[in-house]
Formats: sequence, structure tokens, C-alpha cells
Amino acid sequence: MLSVVLLTREQPSATYLINRLQDVLPLQKVIYESWDGPPAPNVAQSKLADLRDRAAMLKKHYRERIYEEVSGSKELELSARDTVFGHRWRNIEKPTKTVEIFDRDWKAAQKELEKDPPDLILVFGTGLIPSYVTEVAKLECINIHTGLSPHYRGQNCTHFPILNEDFENIGVTVHLVRKAIDGGEILVQERPNISPGDNEFTLIKKNERVGAELYAKIVAGMAAGKVFVPQDQPKDVGLLLMNRALTQGHKSLVRSLIRDGAVDRYLLRASKGKIRPKPIADKLVSQVSAKSPLN
Repeated sequence: MLSVVLLTREQPSATYLINRLQDVLPLQKVIYESWDGPPAPNVAQSKLADLRDRAAMLKKHYRERIYEEVSGSKELELSARDTVFGHRWRNIEKPTKTVEIFDRDWKAAQKELEKDPPDLILVFGTGLIPSYVTEVAKLECINIHTGLSPHYRGQNCTHFPILNEDFENIGVTVHLVRKAIDGGEILVQERPNISPGDNEFTLIKKNERVGAELYAKIVAGMAAGKVFVPQDQPKDVGLLLMNRALTQGHKSLVRSLIRDGAVDRYLLRASKGKIRPKPIADKLVSQVSAKSPLN
């Protein structure tokens, strides 16, 4: 049987993903990257780091609280989870072994993986993973990127297409994990179905659901002996977006665009054939025989 480990963070979309993967086969384990970092090496550093962390947390919490109260974003996000994921984001339905590591404590992840190296490591929503972790996999390490690489790489790759009124280039990329951020060879890409009434939260969740479905399809195919052939990404094109690029001001502008009918404007353009979707690798390419399920 194909052995699979999921490396992720504890979040509602990860719970949905775990349930969807375990529809296909039991996971060997789930390794959660914590949102918290490791303790500082001595008491003085620990106290200073704690004060800095608390200050940063309070500042972030204050800004986010104001944004939530003004925009109603918290209620919209909760509604989007139920609308897109149904009940499957709430609880892990089939028990599986879970292990927690500190934020970016990749040596601990490596140690845990090396206890029983899996055939496949699946990644979703973690920090950048070093090669000494990905190389533990007997076959390959694969990532869900909720953006269309190479056009939108990095983070918040649903928000920025909305800001650009570029809805036709919202989508998901499943790719091999390499040193370049979201720059590994592509297995498959897909766009979500955009409907009247969608907002930034439903589009993010739709992307995550598309990614879960693609993972399930790939795992099922590999378990059945299919061989998938990755495709190289075009070089020197597109945007690389880091988390700090998205400010509260950007989020407020996204909210305003959605309220002012950006989704309906896109759907109208699409109905008239006036959209410009970027070319994507929208087909899983497979072959009959090889030594490994991934070339």
C-alpha cells in the first residue's frame, strides 16, 4: 500500500483535507506545524521573546479585530467553511496518528519522518520546507499551492487576483516541492467554479477544496499504479507575493470590490468572452509503466 504523510498546520481546511484523503486511503500520520515557535535557549531571552511576541500578537489582534468588526469578515469566513466544506471541516472522521512540531522546527519533522519513511509527503499550508525534510520521502514531496503558478506564487494568491480584477486567474497548483517558492514542476492545475454571490472567503475555500480533490485524485491514481509526469514551470514570469505584501488596507479594498460587484462584473465579462485566462497545466499527464509513480 502507498504510504502517505501529510505535513500541515492545524486549521479547518486541513481537517477537510485529511477527511478527503482518508476517503482514498489511511494516512500513515499527520505532522502539524505549530503556530508557536520553540522556547528561547535561556530565561532572559525567553522573557524578552515572550514580551515581543505578546506585543506583536496584541498589535495584530487589534488590527484584525477592527477589520472584523467593520467588514463582518469573521462571520463571512465561518459561513464560507460551511458552504464549501459542509460539515467535514469540523472533525477528523477517521482517527489517524498526529504529531505536533514547533513552528519551522524542521529537524523535528525530519526525525519523525525518518522513523518510518513514507512513499509520499503531502504538504499544505506550512512554512518553507528544507530539502533534508522533503528528501525523506521515498518517491516525492508534493505541495498544494492555492494560486496559479507561475503567475501568482507565494501567499494570498486569491486576494491579489481580486485586487487586479483578474478572477479568471484564481486557481490551484499541485507541484513538486523544490527550493523555489511554489516553483516546482507542476502535476496539475485547476480553477474553481466562480458563481454569483461568491466573495473572497468562498473563493479561498473553493480553492482549498479543489486542492483537496486534486490530492485525492493523485493519491488514488498512485495507489493504483499510475505514473504521473510533472511539467516544468515557465521561468521569469508572474508574481512572487510574500505575506507582508497583503496589508489590512488591501483586505479592506478586496472587501469593497466584492461589495461593489466585482464578481458579477467578472461573470458578465466571461459571458461575453472578454476574459484572458493564463495557460495552465489542467490535465494530469500519466503513463503506463515506470519505476516510480512520479518521474
